[in-house]
Parts: sequence; C-alpha cells; structure tokens
Amino acid sequence: MCLRVVFALLFGSSGPLLAQQVIQQPVVSTTGVRTTVSVPDRGNAFLGGVSSAQSQRNRSGPFRSGSSLGFARQTTSISTGVYIHDLQAMDEAILNSAPSNIHKNQIPHPTLKEARDDRGSTSSPSPVTNFVRSEQLAQRAEAAGKWGVAKLHWQAAARHGSKLAETRLAELP
Repeated sequence: MCLRVVFALLFGSSGPLLAQQVIQQPVVSTTGVRTTVSVPDRGNAFLGGVSSAQSQRNRSGPFRSGSSLGFARQTTSISTGVYIHDLQAMDEAILNSAPSNIHKNQIPHPTLKEARDDRGSTSSPSPVTNFVRSEQLAQRAEAAGKWGVAKLHWQAAARHGSKLAETRLAELP
C-alpha cells in the first residue's frame, strides 16, 4: 500500500514546482487455523494454506503498440512438527554413560538407578538420589572440561549432603 503526498514548493517568480514523495507503509496480515491433529513423535502435519495470484497488463502509445505485463503470487502455509523430549530418559542415558571413576580418590556411590531401586519408588527423589545425580553430572562436566558447570553440580550435590562434593568444591578454584 502506498500513500502519495504532493508538495508544492515556490521558487521566486518561476512558479510552483511540484515534487512527489512516495511513503510505503507495511502491510501486516495474520493467518491462523483452529484445529486438532494427531502427530506422531518426530512427525509433521500440514494444517492448511492460502494462495493468491494477480496479473495486470497495460497498453499505451499510438495504436496501442506498447504494453507492459506484471504478475504477483503469494502463498502462505501452516504446518507443525513434533519432537517429544523425554527428559527422564535423557538423564538416564547421560548418567549411565558417565565414567565410573574419574578421580582416583573418589568414593564409589550407587548409580541413580540403584538409588531409586533401594527406595522402591521414583515419585520424589531422595537426598541420596539427588546428590548421586548431581555428582555424576559434575564428574561428566569435569571430564568435558566444563568447570563452571561442574562447580554448579558440585554445589547442588553438597546441598544434598555429599561429602565428596564438599571436598571437590574445596579443591576447585
């Protein structure tokens, strides 16, 4: 959409001089759809779309010998993609792949799975489960050279009563 503004400027006795300025304003449109679809994990669904086309032809000149032709096309579509993040499964995979002895002076602790099995329930983690998980994440971060992340996990383990975490925090800069 264009808004045309005409300015009249006066220059002495030569009369008015007309200048034209074009101001383009943005065209904002919204497209939406209200529906329910079932999409499997890592799947996609096409929800809908709108297409439009325009054409224009102008003829000018004597005997209509000159012509110009213009085309415009616009397409809008809506789709969705689904990826389900199973955070518990991701945590288990990370914790089960962690090396068991990163430091020689490390006191062995039960794994997260063993700590959960000892309690018999997974509804609310015990302090032992929390510090075991935090210790394992800290050890993994240290092995990757991510000292800041490791320090955060050691602090979390210390809050849950880990003596190893308190020792490691004293050793870290």
